[in-house]
Amino acid sequence: FGTLAARAAVRDAGRALGMPLDLVDRLAKQIPMGISLAEAMEGIPELRRAYEEDERARRLLDTALKIEGLVRHVSTHAAGVVIAPMPLTERVPLQRSPGGGELPTTQFDKDDIEALGLMKLDILGLRTLTVVRDTVELVRQTRKVDVDLSSLSLDDPKAFALLRRGDTAGVFQLESAGMQRLLREASPDTFDELVAIIGLYRPGPLQSGMVEEYIQNKRQGRVTSIHPAIDHILSETRGVVLYQEQVMQIASEIAGYSMAEADTLRRAVSKKKREVIEEQRKVFIERAVERGIEREDAERIFGIIESFGSYGFNKSHSAVYALLAYWTAYLKANFPLEFMAALLTSIQANKDKLSRYVEECKRMGIDVLPPDVNRSGVDFTVEGSAIRAGLAAIKNVGRQAAEAVVRARERLGEFRDLYDFCEKVDLRQVDKRAIEAMIKVGAFDGICVSRAGALQELPSAMDHGQNCLLYTSDAADDG
Repeated sequence: FGTLAARAAVRDAGRALGMPLDLVDRLAKQIPMGISLAEAMEGIPELRRAYEEDERARRLLDTALKIEGLVRHVSTHAAGVVIAPMPLTERVPLQRSPGGGELPTTQFDKDDIEALGLMKLDILGLRTLTVVRDTVELVRQTRKVDVDLSSLSLDDPKAFALLRRGDTAGVFQLESAGMQRLLREASPDTFDELVAIIGLYRPGPLQSGMVEEYIQNKRQGRVTSIHPAIDHILSETRGVVLYQEQVMQIASEIAGYSMAEADTLRRAVSKKKREVIEEQRKVFIERAVERGIEREDAERIFGIIESFGSYGFNKSHSAVYALLAYWTAYLKANFPLEFMAALLTSIQANKDKLSRYVEECKRMGIDVLPPDVNRSGVDFTVEGSAIRAGLAAIKNVGRQAAEAVVRARERLGEFRDLYDFCEKVDLRQVDKRAIEAMIKVGAFDGICVSRAGALQELPSAMDHGQNCLLYTSDAADDG
């Protein structure tokens, strides 16, 4: 539920009261982001003066104070799906989607849904999955090799060498300069270490010193010991409390918590619920002492849980991200041509990313050949030891036109010249703008003497093609 913050309350009140736009705008802009209207009126002299001296401003601000914090509108989570073992209407009121969609939405928000015991999933779509699928298919076509990612070993030397170099342009979750630097410093040798690195690369761990501690321990082959009873829990993260699951395991090992109780502690710490944390502190320490842990140690361990628990990352989340990262690193290291072709296809509509990944190909020693009406596919393809740009990547061509060109070439043979092209291709799907774009980027260089000449001949070539189409259609009608 979207609520009215201070600025929005002033603007909405101004519209409802028919106040002059300049007055409303001036008052709203004086309110700093993130504070209440009452705090702004107390701390901003200009706002306070306007309230005291201008009757319209006083009426506007008084009205805004009354509506501030009220629910303004209903939003729908872009990927949130609620699942129940019975019809949802038996557990929660539903309503039509605010945007007029066919699927209903719950009238309760995500926290209330969880409190009711219903399962809430965020189902996301990842472009990387398409890249992986397309790479595997290209490998099958070009090398006659079937890559079964589901049974892939997680210790490929080439993949880990690539990760340790930080050579991760195009690798899921590992592309940023900061992540590349962390990979080079942490130098992962195993899949578990890759999982940890993905969990560490977040604001909390980066600012707390956890990352530096992990790297130093990795380099020296040691594990920081917090307490002998939990060293085995923290061995995979070199003694750093990183995962939410570790917080739960520590609570179980030290204080005898059940997993349900440990999850309550995890939620309280991660959401910084002070009252619940203080309650849990007493329970944790008393139970730990009863189990033979020194009170001083119990207090210290709970302090670590409290401070690092708020940075805790869900290990299963980090693991599935690490798996996708490893798959893409494996494909890039072992099948660079196919991987980069699939990657270029996936972002061909984004010209900035396209140019960046073309540069990455050059750095890798892979030539990216220009589009060619007799060589290019719809998307980027592997051609020998190079990658051939697809026709759909050309601005103003589009996928439908590119598919029409490839379809005509496969059915009727390669194009001999511009007139032959216009005769074979369905000009209802490939219009003048698309052909001009292909000429200008050099897709006709192999069959035309010059681009300027091809552009000049295009109108008559298209007339020729239209006449052939009409003749063919008339002949078909005549039987």
